Amino acid sequence: MPNQVGVEEKTLRCEKLQIERKLFTLSLRENPRGRFLRITEDVAGWHDNVIVPASGLDDFASALAAMAKTAAAAELLSTSVEAMPSGEASAVTNA
Repeated sequence: MPNQVGVEEKTLRCEKLQIERKLFTLSLRENPRGRFLRITEDVAGWHDNVIVPASGLDDFASALAAMAKTAAAAELLSTSVEAMPSGEASAVTNA
């Protein structure tokens, strides 16, 4: 199926994620120039796209996994700090 600029694209795989009020569509696609991941964010009818060439998907996935790990650690830390009795503090260092 041709895209908006008339280039023929083939969808290899597609996943949709509803996260809060946003719908993310991850589409692994292929055209004459190569394979790529198109990430589309849809919020109340507004669309934004990010294109990641297939050659960069491993690096992209590694960076995303590191961000998720950092966010999970920060969430765990904030939950444990909230559970501390008042007057106690905790030291945090960046790794």
